[in-house]
Amino acid sequence: MLSSMIKFNGASTTRVILPGAMRCAYFMCLLCIRLMIVSQTAYAQQPVVLSHRWESDPALNIDWYPPEIPAFPFAVDVQRIVSPHWQASVAEARKVTFSDAKKQVTNRAEAFSACLDRLRDAAEANPQARRAILSAALALAEGKADVEALWQTVEAESVLAPLVEPALITSGSNQALSVWRERIAVANRNTSQLLIAIEGIGLVGDTSDRPLLLSILSSGRMNLPTKLAAARALGELLDQGQEDIAAELHGSGTPLCSLLAASVLRNHRGSAAATKLLVEIASGDEAVSQAEAYRSLSDHAPEVALEMAPTMLGSADPTLRELAVAALNQSEEIDDLRLQGTALADENVRIRRQVRENLQAKSHNNEFRAVIEELILQMLDGDAAAGIEQAILLADAIQDDRHQERLVSLLSHPDDPVSIRAAWSLKTQSLSENLLVEIHQRCQRATANYIASTRQSQTEEYRVSFLIESLGENRYEPAREMLLKFVPKHAPLPTLTRVSAVYALGRIYEGQKDEPLAQQLMARAADNNELDPEDEQVRYAASIAVGRIGVTKHVERLQSVEKEAATTIALAAKWGYEHLMALGEGD
Repeated sequence: MLSSMIKFNGASTTRVILPGAMRCAYFMCLLCIRLMIVSQTAYAQQPVVLSHRWESDPALNIDWYPPEIPAFPFAVDVQRIVSPHWQASVAEARKVTFSDAKKQVTNRAEAFSACLDRLRDAAEANPQARRAILSAALALAEGKADVEALWQTVEAESVLAPLVEPALITSGSNQALSVWRERIAVANRNTSQLLIAIEGIGLVGDTSDRPLLLSILSSGRMNLPTKLAAARALGELLDQGQEDIAAELHGSGTPLCSLLAASVLRNHRGSAAATKLLVEIASGDEAVSQAEAYRSLSDHAPEVALEMAPTMLGSADPTLRELAVAALNQSEEIDDLRLQGTALADENVRIRRQVRENLQAKSHNNEFRAVIEELILQMLDGDAAAGIEQAILLADAIQDDRHQERLVSLLSHPDDPVSIRAAWSLKTQSLSENLLVEIHQRCQRATANYIASTRQSQTEEYRVSFLIESLGENRYEPAREMLLKFVPKHAPLPTLTRVSAVYALGRIYEGQKDEPLAQQLMARAADNNELDPEDEQVRYAASIAVGRIGVTKHVERLQSVEKEAATTIALAAKWGYEHLMALGEGD
């Protein structure tokens, strides 16, 4: 099945059945190509953070979601790098290699120079030390000049030089171009080094390298990954004049011959013959080849790609659907917008998120806005949980708040992401009395279950906390009795719901100078018992709530909290007493 023949300029080469190792390479090649295609269609998707109202109201510029592992800055000990004791040099170099050097190292330029000096030291022959120092230098290198300096230092070392080559490619340097050309000319059998040479030539070579790359494609000794790399390099190198090569590849019957052909034409511009062949490949049944061809059409024949978008959007392959979404998004036609909108419910999370972002960006156009609102309604009334989820997020982002009754009904949806996002979206909306009553009753049932020690899911905790904030935003005073149950320190209630309840009490009784309530909340804000302290977020929300309620006698206690508390609590306490002082001046 995998035997094939390929001809170039009248010559033919026969391929034999691929052995097991090459079959493995074949499938790895498919995976690599798929990843390369996906990377070219990837978009910068920012996750939607389902934040609570107390995290942003008031806005105290607190980062509630810091990175899990903070990147602590440090200075490289350059004396250890250049030390004659290679153990010390290696230890210091590894500190750099295993860090985010460009962000964490405070003396990057100095440290890079020290690494370079150590590599230039002819007396240092220890291979372990040299590899470690080079790894650190590569992590510290910034820009083409640094990488080229490294290359010039280790170019003659067969072990170290290949380690620098990927950095040369990334920086766009042609310093190793002659080495890469020689490697291909002698048909170096080291596949990894050959692939680097091919990629490098594709990026920094010129038209004179065409015969070298063609020699790889016509060789009977080269494996499939290497041939695919050569085809892609040809496609990068030349944007015209390769239609005959591509056509011959396409008809050759070699494994992935369509992918080879599409790769050769990946950057062809304005050629009817190239476009025709790419359309034929994109209309085939080999998904990875279709994706490569359709990507080329999207880049260089967008009108053709747009015509094919409806078909591609119905493909079982997510890469093709993602490319179709990108093509549709370039259009200003209403029908294309509607078609793209159907992918809000796509089974692939990247695609549906991207469609949501695309529609949000287009919502500023009044004509598009009406269509987008229709799409939101269709999704909310549909059965696809993924589409409902994205519709809720989209409606919130464009402030389409006409779906409150539907959102309340979705609180009972069996899909957790849907019900949580519905509660989250409701937390900032102005709701009718009937809806507030329904939300209150739901929160009362949950509270009773918590107090009765009935096991509740984390989903319910998130959902109830958002709904409690909704009661607060709508100043729903009938919720007072329920909300007060969340204030005591050891109440058998989840911490997150306690924080939301304290926030809600501050919002409901803002400016009402409710002394008993302020006293209870002040006790929570000031509780820093060494053996049994109050939760930090409860203290934070309570400090804000005391300031909002407006009982000015608590100024001094809040000032005390600011002096002794952790950063976030101190910021809240400062806001609280400044708010109270402003109220006192008003009185």
